[in-house]
Amino acid sequence: MDSSRRAVEAYWRSRMIDAVTSDEDKVAPVYKLEEICELLRTSHVSIVKEVSDYILKRLDHKSPIVKQK
Repeated sequence: MDSSRRAVEAYWRSRMIDAVTSDEDKVAPVYKLEEICELLRTSHVSIVKEVSDYILKRLDHKSPIVKQK
C-alpha cells in the first residue's frame, strides 16, 4: 500500500513538472512554479533529489522551449 502511494505521488510530481515545462510557447503559470517551490521546501531530501533529477532529464528534450522553461 505504501509503495503504491509513493508511486502515485511520484507520478503527480512528474506531471506537475511536465505542466510547467510543456512544449507550448506560453509562460509557465506562476502559481504552479510556487507549488513546486513549496513542495521542494517542505519535502524530504530524497524527494528533492528525485524532482531535481527529473527536471535535469527535461533538459534532454529536443524542444528549445522546454529547455528554456
